[in-house]
Amino acid sequence: MGLPAPPKQKGIQHAFYLEVALPLLDQAACSSKSPPVTKPPEGVSYKSHYERPDEYKREKELNTPEASFKTSRKEWAKIIQFPEESISAPCPEQELTLIRDTFRSKVNVKVIYLMVRPPVVPKGKPPATPPHEEIMKKITLANVTCELRAVNWSDKTIDFYWADHDACHLQAIPVEGSLRSITYVEGKPPAKARAVDDANVEYLPSVLTVQVGFGLKRLESNAQR
Repeated sequence: MGLPAPPKQKGIQHAFYLEVALPLLDQAACSSKSPPVTKPPEGVSYKSHYERPDEYKREKELNTPEASFKTSRKEWAKIIQFPEESISAPCPEQELTLIRDTFRSKVNVKVIYLMVRPPVVPKGKPPATPPHEEIMKKITLANVTCELRAVNWSDKTIDFYWADHDACHLQAIPVEGSLRSITYVEGKPPAKARAVDDANVEYLPSVLTVQVGFGLKRLESNAQR
């Protein structure tokens, strides 16, 4: 939320997705290093998130493997919402301690932006090699850390909140309760009196804001007693 729309360009698509680093549940991640996030040079500021330096070319040069755990791509919207179970990290039954240890660790979450030129299908006879999309630019919009804890069996998820302002830094803030109950409305809060009548209704933030939850996929009992 709170992310301005990307600039419109003819023949270009814009996509957003999340990457989550779960090294204990990803053996490939244990033997590879994640590339450092491209940071703006000291003293340089950008008017827009989309003006930041490209990271894709550098990753190609380093032959960096793709993240194992990431969501599907979404188009820009005032609220970019992913399905509730966007990422599933399976774990062998004999190694369930990895889940326990994951929920005792700090997990890195990235919000990624892609500028993509879709594949061009030529007219007439189809080519021998199907055309592929071309990634023009990749930017990490947010790179935050969530300090997990044990999940209560009564909780569906443990939720975190992060916003692009100095109070948050790179650490996401754990939320008491669930973020599902909050409904967002457009507009600016009034200067005086209450913001909205309903405590579960909030105004859309004016800065990039990320909300994410982590949970356990539990087996449902078929027996009714």
